Amino acid sequence: MTNEIILIIECCRLSQDSKLIEEKISLIKNWDDFISLSYSHGVFPLVYQVLKKHEDKIPLNTFAFMKQTYMNLVKTNMLMTSELTKVSKLLEENGIKAISFKGPTLSQMAYGDVVSRQYVDLDVLVDESLLSKSQKILEANNYYPRYDLEEYQKENLKDITHDVSMINKSNGINIELHWTLSSGEFFIDLEKLDYMSDTKKFNLLNHELNIFSNEKLFIYLCVHGYKHLWERIEWLVDIYYLISKENIDLEKVLEMSKLVDADRIVLSTLIICQKIV
Repeated sequence: MTNEIILIIECCRLSQDSKLIEEKISLIKNWDDFISLSYSHGVFPLVYQVLKKHEDKIPLNTFAFMKQTYMNLVKTNMLMTSELTKVSKLLEENGIKAISFKGPTLSQMAYGDVVSRQYVDLDVLVDESLLSKSQKILEANNYYPRYDLEEYQKENLKDITHDVSMINKSNGINIELHWTLSSGEFFIDLEKLDYMSDTKKFNLLNHELNIFSNEKLFIYLCVHGYKHLWERIEWLVDIYYLISKENIDLEKVLEMSKLVDADRIVLSTLIICQKIV
């Protein structure tokens, strides 16, 4: 691995080797590329939080840019968290069970706050039979669909994707309305685990949201990362931190994952996490 990747991974660990970090900091040739790399892997907030302890080893202008980038992320994440609670409440008030996953809820669960994880949209799962109603409610409340489709096109869309984007007209926040967690081109059918019924309440900034059970969230994260070939370090780090912070029954996870032929994915994910982070 390159010095940049080694430094990024070390910053993502629960406890870091300060000597290794300072050694790798001294070997970074292009800080712009390093910042871009950590950002593209979705772990810039974690990297910044660790490197600010070594501020004196980093070029002054570089650290100032990192600090500003981090503060911008904090503002964005707080805005998105507020939007998530509003949308969830809006749907619930209209008789629609909305389940939040990834985004702010995962950040709070895994990292203990909503600012230590990068996210660019908000993922909400609703029952497929209530998808159209959910869209109309959002449209009546300052949202518009990313794609203007005819009704027959919307039905055809369900054969090739599993979510629809709704954009807030005022702040540009993107709500991904999911009606399923499985996509037709992938061999794992997560619907067999009935994610809609197995949920729990979660307090996010004094608002109660519906989220998946720990075990089903864990399986989803493993399958999601595997499907995308673990191209972002963030997806492994999420799982690594989630295991460390939440009570997860791994025997139950393996038992459920076998039902959807995802047990090898779960086991390989645990091995990768052990080796990488």
